[in-house]
Amino acid sequence: MKIGYPIIDNKENCNLFFPQQSNMEKFDAIDVNKGCYLGQELISALKFKNKKKKQLFLLEGKTNIFPLFNDLLEIKENKNQKWQIIRGSVILKSLLIKSNLIWMQVILQNNIFKNSLIRLKRDKKSIFSIIKIFK
Repeated sequence: MKIGYPIIDNKENCNLFFPQQSNMEKFDAIDVNKGCYLGQELISALKFKNKKKKQLFLLEGKTNIFPLFNDLLEIKENKNQKWQIIRGSVILKSLLIKSNLIWMQVILQNNIFKNSLIRLKRDKKSIFSIIKIFK
């Protein structure tokens, strides 16, 4: 998880993002020069027009419940101090490190600040911080 290799736990999540958004390009899993494959035009356009609006994040935090792929995430940014649902977020993988310390690979909008706090909507006492952004 720490090197940015995406671990996609649920096959239903695969259709919610482009390969570039999950950091697959860094591991030579995408070939934009190869001819004729499903989705080639969209994937190439994202690459050459630099329109990547989401990217892979690694979060670390504490929660009393285990995060699931379909959980909603909320963010608290410094500017307004209110919790807001993060639209379009995708949880790829959650991993229990020790007791209630969890790492989560998530795909989020690339306009999220590194010092933002994130929590699970269904556990208001949970708190996660961004430990790495894969660009």
